[in-house]
Amino acid sequence: MLNCIVMFYCCWFELKKYLFIIFFGGTLIILFFYEGAFLFYVSAFLLHIVKLQKLEYFSGMAGLLINGALLIHIADTAGHLPVFNLFESLMSASFILACMCIFFTGWDKIKVLPVRTFISSHDAVVMVWLVVLLLFGITLVFPKIPAASRYDYNYPYAVCFFLFRVLSLSMLLFSSALFFTSSLKKRVFIAGNKSSFSVYRKTFHQGRNLLLLGTVMFLVSEFSGMVWCQKGWADIWQWSDGHLQSVFIFFYLMLAFHIRKSKKNNSGIQSIVAGMGGVVMLVFMVIRGID
Repeated sequence: MLNCIVMFYCCWFELKKYLFIIFFGGTLIILFFYEGAFLFYVSAFLLHIVKLQKLEYFSGMAGLLINGALLIHIADTAGHLPVFNLFESLMSASFILACMCIFFTGWDKIKVLPVRTFISSHDAVVMVWLVVLLLFGITLVFPKIPAASRYDYNYPYAVCFFLFRVLSLSMLLFSSALFFTSSLKKRVFIAGNKSSFSVYRKTFHQGRNLLLLGTVMFLVSEFSGMVWCQKGWADIWQWSDGHLQSVFIFFYLMLAFHIRKSKKNNSGIQSIVAGMGGVVMLVFMVIRGID
């Protein structure tokens, strides 16, 4: 009986230590920036829901500045760009997505920024904020620490491989938000709201353009990885999980571009398949981060 009690307390102690590392792992500065950016992004999302655009803008900008400070701190302490492990990559992607959401989503209408509107759909902005919060939610269960420095983290082709992966993920996730919005607007249009058709077509084409941009960045990343692999291991291909995952992502993106539209549902299937492009890449990056 005594042995069982001792074993229980030992297991409980190890479990608490493990949970502490997962949820609170990292320096106090990183945790401060991480939690601050998360809280301001949540506020921006809620303020957008209630259509308080000026407050949403200032809350989003505060979160963006704190997020940027987090990335600068990681780069300064780790000595490399914050794109190498899962935590760094998702924080960089959330920064890019928040930038796009703030600077290209209709702030000209409230006279805060003199920029041209890129995304004017209320639902599209909601989707983008949800994606940003999703990235923070994923990193919540991973240690919030920079990647350990390696000899090749300042090698140009290695940096390009990881950097363009993050850029590609950001573009694909933004396009996913637009494709899901276009699917939603199409359903509203079919239900009888004729004004939704223009929003549907606009968000669909914007999503397709960003999907193309994200695919180009993914190919640049893969090319850089091939050169890195050739110079480091004397071959451009290895039978490893990372290479096979890249092949799957590539074929999925090609499927999203080449799937044919049927006469009955027009672009419905395309929107669903293309909208999953960012999700597929995110899932593989999380799997890679777990490994």
